[in-house]
Amino acid sequence: MSGQAVNKAASELVDFVAVFHLAPVGLAILDADLRYVYCNDLLAKINGLTAQEHLGRTVAEVVPCIATEVERPFREVFDTEQPIYELKINGSTPKAPDVQRAWLESVRPLRSPDGVVRHILVSVQEITALERAEAALRESERILRASHQLSPDSFTILRAIRDHKGECIDFEWEYANPAAEAVLNAGPLIGKRLLGVLPGNRDHPDLFPRYVRVLSLTAPDEVELHYEADGIAGWFRNCAVAIDRDRLAVSFQDISRRKRAEEQLALVTAEFRHRIKNILAVVDGIVAQTGKYATDVPNFSKGVRARLRALGAAQDLLKGEGELDVPLSNVVHAAIGPFEGENLRCALYAEASVASDSVVPLTLALNELVTNAIKYGALSSAGGSAEITGEVNAGRVTLTWRETGGKKAVLPQREGFGSRLIDAVASRLPGGRVTKEFTAQGFQCIVEFESGTGAAHPPVAKEPRLAT
Repeated sequence: MSGQAVNKAASELVDFVAVFHLAPVGLAILDADLRYVYCNDLLAKINGLTAQEHLGRTVAEVVPCIATEVERPFREVFDTEQPIYELKINGSTPKAPDVQRAWLESVRPLRSPDGVVRHILVSVQEITALERAEAALRESERILRASHQLSPDSFTILRAIRDHKGECIDFEWEYANPAAEAVLNAGPLIGKRLLGVLPGNRDHPDLFPRYVRVLSLTAPDEVELHYEADGIAGWFRNCAVAIDRDRLAVSFQDISRRKRAEEQLALVTAEFRHRIKNILAVVDGIVAQTGKYATDVPNFSKGVRARLRALGAAQDLLKGEGELDVPLSNVVHAAIGPFEGENLRCALYAEASVASDSVVPLTLALNELVTNAIKYGALSSAGGSAEITGEVNAGRVTLTWRETGGKKAVLPQREGFGSRLIDAVASRLPGGRVTKEFTAQGFQCIVEFESGTGAAHPPVAKEPRLAT
């Protein structure tokens, strides 16, 4: 086309110049040879040449890097006289030859007064930034999906199902990660209805009714809830947040183990406090009663220390978590262990158990028998000895303390704290009874009680077993 013809075609369009300049997209008019008849400033900026530099030049001359992509569809518009909408083009321009860019182009035929298509109108919208943002979003979604697939926490997306009044009557799963499907144990969840799979959600205040409320909130809503329905039982941390008017993102985690640990900690703490109070009460009684019967300060100090050591040994037996009873041999050894030897012998013919709340009084009573024997009885003189034996018949334990070869046992003129402590153990043992005998052969004390009813312990052979 000659320059005169170009100018003539341009003059025919002079009424549209203002429209071209105001258009928010790049615009060009091309003739049948794909030469630029007109180019607005926005397209000129996209291509990196002035608008004037476009005129009379072909597409291949102006943007050679994308010419092969656009020439064929442009010529098709001339041949078919049909427009093409949103033709996506990728490539570069003289403005930035090393940068890959993207455009959406629409091509429309322009008819002359004789009805022949002699020109085409090309509109160009750059979408490079949008493409990059979408690519980044797809990558983020890919990473997020991968993290959800690997996450031990359950994650789902729910879409609201509404009735003709617009009320939410159910939810449908749009997405569920493997952890969610494993916890709910209902197979693939996508496309299924929430209340169809988990009907127990309907009336649970922290589930379906709460999800409906969360749709109208702008912030996440998190609760810890207990659920026991639809074959599921446990505690869960549940967080829900609205994505839009109809969709929720819901994450949940099974916290049953943590809840059980918290409950156990509360029980242990309560037991600890109870035990501390009991220990303080026992210590208070030891100090008060030892002081009442002590003849001097050294005697008082020695008595308190001995009884506190026995108390400590008894407490060591109770440190096992959840222990309901303690083997009898452990209790006996804790009470007399520091004094065992040639002159003090222990022989248990059968094993039994002592209820946990009876361990402390029994330990203190047995320790008192040893202490009295050393201070006043058979172990206070050369040639004296003592022995403790134990038997179990039909669940009833008989512990016999017997002193021989020492001083003659004489009934004391006044009852001391030690004697009262031994007598008092009967009231702290199930079916307890204490019998004391003072004979010329030596002192003897028999303690009887019912074996503990907690965790059983294996029996031992019925032959003497020496504690060492």
